[in-house]
Amino acid sequence: MQDWANAFEDFADNAALGEALELAISVDTAVAHLTYSLGEPRSPLNCFDTYWRWLEV
Repeated sequence: MQDWANAFEDFADNAALGEALELAISVDTAVAHLTYSLGEPRSPLNCFDTYWRWLEV
């Protein structure tokens, strides 16, 4: 696992890394939404009582 947090200067850096990943695993944050909007595979981490909309993906 690699922590890239200190390497990002803006949201475009997040997008560039998201496009390079084979799979993004993230909690429900901007990263999850960004990778989804780029058409990249992602797996959201949710709590045990997940929100119903995630089940429709």
